Amino acid sequence: MSVKNSIKAIPMAAISSTVLTASFQPINVGGLPNACFLLKFNNFTTAFVVISLDGITDHDTIDFGASAEVYGGIGSSQPQNETCLWTKGQVFYVRGTAGTGVFSLSGYYQPQGD
Repeated sequence: MSVKNSIKAIPMAAISSTVLTASFQPINVGGLPNACFLLKFNNFTTAFVVISLDGITDHDTIDFGASAEVYGGIGSSQPQNETCLWTKGQVFYVRGTAGTGVFSLSGYYQPQGD
């Protein structure tokens, strides 16, 4: 199968700030449905949110009212000069203090085949 010259979006995943605790919780329980080249985290809550890739380690933070776009890689990456992608099935975890609003994750991928 060949890569298409188009971009598609994965379904948005979200978690309410009212359920945030000091323990990590998955935001996208089933993992990423596709290997994404771009992820976007939106913190539309009243809380500072910590993101983890394994549910144990703090990997990043997003202040309340902020967004972060995370790119998988660049076209000139070595050794094959291919763009790095966020792995299909990757689960992201968040923790913080209960508040109001929603924390969301969206992503974009390039479809294979038809």
